[in-house]
Amino acid sequence: MTPNLGELSRFWKCPKVSTTSAAISIVLFALHIYRRLYENLFVSVFSSSHMNIMHYIVGHTHYWGAMMLLIAHFPAFSSSDSKTTFSPLEFCHIIGMFLYLYGFIVQHQSLRILAGLRSDRGKDAQKHKMPAGGMFEVVSCPHMMAEVLVYVGILFVLQKHTGWLAVTVWVICNQIQVALMNHKWYQETFKDYPRNRKAIFPGVL
Repeated sequence: MTPNLGELSRFWKCPKVSTTSAAISIVLFALHIYRRLYENLFVSVFSSSHMNIMHYIVGHTHYWGAMMLLIAHFPAFSSSDSKTTFSPLEFCHIIGMFLYLYGFIVQHQSLRILAGLRSDRGKDAQKHKMPAGGMFEVVSCPHMMAEVLVYVGILFVLQKHTGWLAVTVWVICNQIQVALMNHKWYQETFKDYPRNRKAIFPGVL
């Protein structure tokens, strides 16, 4: 039996998402996934430490599940919705895409800065250095702040989508927790670490 993605939509009990909102959100999230893949393969320079297998599984499951959640709300994939007419852009779409684009750019720039800290070869590539430049001047983890902006931006595009709201809350909680841990490590490792830097949100946290 072929699974009906519309059933997943009804499982979350979400209000119907317009074709325009669904299409924009799918494209934006797909671009985010492809960019992250590109950065992992060609930009980031990783240390010799190994990732916990459970973190690896959770990460892959998260991206797969989030994309399936978006696809499930696309009218063309629901047996109960036959109309796929695109409606004009709304103000919330513009706001959402602006937040997404800002997060998209900041995350890429931040990851390039981090990669630059390990640009040396040999043992020097494993040495820890204090990041500087870009949004690192105001927060310790701008790439995590940017991740939050990407999800919040898509949430604005989707509007009343309880499933994506749950995903966004999960991402916010996760990124804040990791950012606070990294921020504490920076402060303990670098004695001259700027006191005005926050962990993830400028001037707030």
